[in-house]
Amino acid sequence: TEEESAIKIITIDDVDFAILNYTYGPNMEILPYSIEGHLDMLCNYDEATNQIDFTTIHPDVLADIAEAESLADVVVVCPHWGTEYTIKPSTYQQKFAKQMTEAGADIIIGTHPHVIQPLEWIQADNGNRALCYYSLGNYVSTQKQALCMLEAMAWITIEVTEEGAVIKEE
Repeated sequence: TEEESAIKIITIDDVDFAILNYTYGPNMEILPYSIEGHLDMLCNYDEATNQIDFTTIHPDVLADIAEAESLADVVVVCPHWGTEYTIKPSTYQQKFAKQMTEAGADIIIGTHPHVIQPLEWIQADNGNRALCYYSLGNYVSTQKQALCMLEAMAWITIEVTEEGAVIKEE
């Protein structure tokens, strides 16, 4: 029998959504063996030492996105990434966003920096496009820094046409 996919699909008004969530790590440079397998890792790590490589996306992320693209109309990826309190996305966030787009992500909604970072359309070399919110900031927080008190909300309109579901550019 065929193994069931780990990718879960949510159907809303006949549109299938896959929502994938990954974290750069557990706020440490080395992934503790006790939590290995309990996190969906965004960054690759050395399996012998569990040293996290914050500059390289984990290959499972790209494989999951490609699988999700074959199962869903819209693929949403939610990475926990970036440098805290930095209002511009890092080069690694930009690199990872392009790789995720190339793999089939339609929407990328980032978290972790505690501040708002820009949004942009990512254009991959293979023609895929994704709407990327690098960071929405803190929705609810007790942090007292002024930048951490700002928050954003993603408002995305999905238009269903004969060709399929597309993100409406407004």
